[in-house]
Amino acid sequence: MDEYVRLEVKPELVDIEAARRDADDLAWEHAKVAALAGALPLGSDPHEFLYKEMQKRYAELTNYLEFLTFNGLVLIRAMLNSGHIKLAAEKPIHENDVAQILGELSQMAVSSYAWMIAGYEILWPANKTMPDVGVAFNFPLEDITRTEETE
Repeated sequence: MDEYVRLEVKPELVDIEAARRDADDLAWEHAKVAALAGALPLGSDPHEFLYKEMQKRYAELTNYLEFLTFNGLVLIRAMLNSGHIKLAAEKPIHENDVAQILGELSQMAVSSYAWMIAGYEILWPANKTMPDVGVAFNFPLEDITRTEETE
C-alpha cells in the first residue's frame, strides 16, 4: 500500500483591495482579447462597453474568491489524483513549495472561471455559433510519438 503525505490547502483571501485591482486588470485583458477576436478596435464604443461590463462582473466576483479558489483546488486535486498529471518539481519537495504551486495553479483555474462567469450572456457563443477553434498544447518533442497523419 502506498503511503501519502496529506496537505490541506485552504483558500484564503489576504488582500481584498489587491484582489479588486487584479480583477480590474483581468477584466481589461479579457475584454481586450474578446475585442481583438471580434475585430473590434480597442477604445471603440463596443470595446468600452465590453470592458465596463466585464469590469462590473469581475468586481462582483471578488466577493466569491475564496469559494472560486476552493473549487480551483478541488479541480487540481482531481487532476493530480487521476495520475494523468504530476507536479513538475524536483523530488522530494517541501510542503510549503507544494502549497505555493497548488495556489498558483488554482489562480489559473479561478481566472478561467472568472472569464466564463463574467462572459455569460455577452461573450458565450451558442453551440451553433461556436467558432471552429481548438486549444494548442505544447509538449517536448521527445515526449510525444506522432503518426504520419498528424505530422
